[in-house]
This record gives sequence, C-alpha cells and structure tokens, in this order.
Amino acid sequence: MRIAFISDLHSCLKALDDVLLDCEKRGVDKIYCLGDVIDMGPEPEQVVARLRGLNIPTIRGNHDSLDENPEIPLLRDIEDWTRERLTEDAYEWLQSLPISIIEEVDQLRLLMVHGSPDSITEGLLAETPSKKINAWLEQHDADIILAGHTHVPLVRHLRAGIAVNTGSTSIPFEEADVLPPIGLPYSDYAIVDIRDSTPSIEQIRIPFNFEALETAVEEAGMPHAEEFLGTWRR
Repeated sequence: MRIAFISDLHSCLKALDDVLLDCEKRGVDKIYCLGDVIDMGPEPEQVVARLRGLNIPTIRGNHDSLDENPEIPLLRDIEDWTRERLTEDAYEWLQSLPISIIEEVDQLRLLMVHGSPDSITEGLLAETPSKKINAWLEQHDADIILAGHTHVPLVRHLRAGIAVNTGSTSIPFEEADVLPPIGLPYSDYAIVDIRDSTPSIEQIRIPFNFEALETAVEEAGMPHAEEFLGTWRR
C-alpha cells in the first residue's frame, strides 16, 4: 500500500494538480490531505472543488476556518478576500472537516493531524523534543504521526514510532517560524509505503510552476499580489 500525504495547499490549483499527477506516476493507492486547503493563494474555490471531486479525505488546518483575523495587513486582506471568493457550500464543507484522522493499514496505526496532536497551530519541528513526540505516539497508540503546518518537510524515527512532516505543496519554506517566510520553488509531499506491516517514508519534492501561479494571482485579482509573489526565492 502506497499512501500519499499532502498538506498546506493554500489555494494553489496548479501546484495541487502537479502533485496529484506525480502521485499517479508513482503508483500511489490513496491520498490524504492534512489541511490548510485555502487562504494565501489565488484559487480557493477551485482547490476545494478538486479535493471534493476526488473524494480525498481531508482534515482542517488553521487557515481553513478563515477566522484568524491576523494583524499583518497582507494576511488579513487575503483572508477577507478568500472568504469572499468561496461559495457557502465550499465554506461549510471546510468547517465540517475533522481536526484529525486515524487509520489502520496493514497492522500500522496512522495518526493524521495538521499541526500536532495537541494543537492545530503547533508545529512538528526538528526542535520538537523527542520525549514529546514519543508521548503523542503512545497516547494515541499510533505507529506514525503525519502533520503539515510548518511548510518544512521532516522525518524523525523515534523509540515509539515515526514522525513525518509533509511540508507544503504550494509554499515550502526555507525555515519554519521565520517572518517574513522565504518560499522555495518546489512542491513537497510525502509517501508512506507499507509492505508486510513495515513502513518506509519517501519525501517527494517536484518543481513548482511559478509562472502559472503569477498568472492565477493576476487573473484572480488577489490583493497584495506583488508582495505575495515576492515571498518566493526563484
């Protein structure tokens, strides 16, 4: 069983479609989305429609409720603009999403969250104490924790199991928790390949079509377009 985990799509349809195509080429059997479907990108309605159309199990990220009311004007204005671009049906779907999913695959228990098992906004980082991650694994009787949120991919093998951060399909960061962030021109996701109850983790990085993003931002009339596009290192 080959399972792909994508996260932090942030309203970027081309990046999502490129990752979905890459999953197909790599023989993925199932895909899960770990949240932050929308916000900080030009195509929120289209990205929601793609996930729903493909019946991809999805959890809710901190951006998906559109209720953070950030102080930074760029973030606040894009959040407001995103809310206006969504149909009521799409918004209600986002609000109905669970904050975690647990699945058992070939005797392995997979715990999926957006940030961490404790908080939707807590990142799974290289600096996260091993003691804390082991406690999460044991508390949820999980063999693998899978998360997003930080936009920085990560795999850690610990005493109690494995912790995986998928990174972001649309805005991978050079570093987590750095403002302003520096975006990298790639799309990141993870594949868990399970054979005979033994998992192997593949961290996938594919090129990002920045020109398609520029066109989508311009056509959508997204606020703060120049500043937003300046996030990426090209």
